[in-house]
Amino acid sequence: AWLNDITAGFSSMQDIFLLSLFIGGLSELVRQQGGLSALTRVIETLARKLTPNNKRRAAGLGIAGLAFICNFFTANNTVSIIVTGDTAKNLATDGELSPAESASLLDVFACINQGMLPYGAQVLLLGATLHISPLSVASHSFYPMVLFFAAGISFWRLTSNTK
Repeated sequence: AWLNDITAGFSSMQDIFLLSLFIGGLSELVRQQGGLSALTRVIETLARKLTPNNKRRAAGLGIAGLAFICNFFTANNTVSIIVTGDTAKNLATDGELSPAESASLLDVFACINQGMLPYGAQVLLLGATLHISPLSVASHSFYPMVLFFAAGISFWRLTSNTK
């Protein structure tokens, strides 16, 4: 009986699996064609203007913004982390952030908007399971909203110039 449940579970995930593969391939094409570098330049410029005297904070804002925006367009946090990983590593090196700090920023800020996107896989799956609107699910996802503010405040305090 439990084997049938497992098979049914895998079968019901095929649509999301194929969509994730498609999005991953499309994201890699965008990266190879220079779309990610253009986005990176815009985010880096904005981060440096927001924090002109703090390289660490500017690099962190760049990494967080890049992961957040990439996930917004792909609606897949794993794909956005893979696509932005090399760029985040370069930003972290320039801003003197440790690999652990860079990885944390990538992971947290790619996952924050995942629960708030009405077209994200988790929200669509929950909406379909409960027979409610994905917009209703996303608008009641309070954990990602709290995580956004908690992560932002923590990051801001950790990268202050007064050490």
